[in-house]
Amino acid sequence: MNQIRLMEWRSLLCLSLALSSSACMIFPKSAYDYDFDRESMIENTNGKLEVVELQSKFILFRFYNKAKTSAKIIWDDTSLVDVDGQSHRIIHAGTRLIKSDQSQPATVIPSGAMVSDGVGFADGIQYSGGSWYFTDLVHCSTGCSPPKIEANYGKFLIFTLAVDLEGKRHEYVAKLALKPAAPTK
Repeated sequence: MNQIRLMEWRSLLCLSLALSSSACMIFPKSAYDYDFDRESMIENTNGKLEVVELQSKFILFRFYNKAKTSAKIIWDDTSLVDVDGQSHRIIHAGTRLIKSDQSQPATVIPSGAMVSDGVGFADGIQYSGGSWYFTDLVHCSTGCSPPKIEANYGKFLIFTLAVDLEGKRHEYVAKLALKPAAPTK
C-alpha cells in the first residue's frame, strides 16, 4: 500500500486551503514541548489506528481499513479528552473552520485502503481580527516555564475514533501518555 509521507500530506492540505473559498483546517509544523508513547497503535481484525504525530494544536493519525467492506469514520462521534478529563468535540482536516460547530460528513474508506487525517478541538477555534486561532491540546504547551510543562508529564490525551463497519459502531481509543519531547537538532 502506497503511503503518503507527512510532508507531502501537509502540502496537499495547504493546496486544498488555497483552492477553497474560505479558511480550512491545516496543520502547520510547530515546536512542541511534549511527545507521547510511540506504541499508541490500536489494531484489531477490522482496522488499525496509528497516531503519527502530536502537535501543539492537532493530533495527526492514520486509519487502515482491514475489513472486507468499506468503513466510515463518524466524525460527530469522534472525540478528544484533554489532560483534565474534559471531553471535546473534534474538527478534522478539510473542514471549513466557519462550520466547526456543524455536523461533519463521514469519511468512507474502501476495504484495504488507508486515510491520513488530523484532529483538534472544535470548541477551541476562534476568529478574531481577521485570523483563525486554535486552542492548544495541552494547557501550557508552548511558551511556558519548564516546571509548568513538566507538570503535564504522565498525563493523558485520549483520542477516540468512531468507525462504522456494516452498521456496527467500533471505537479505536488511543491513550497518549505525555512525556518530554526529544531535543531538537
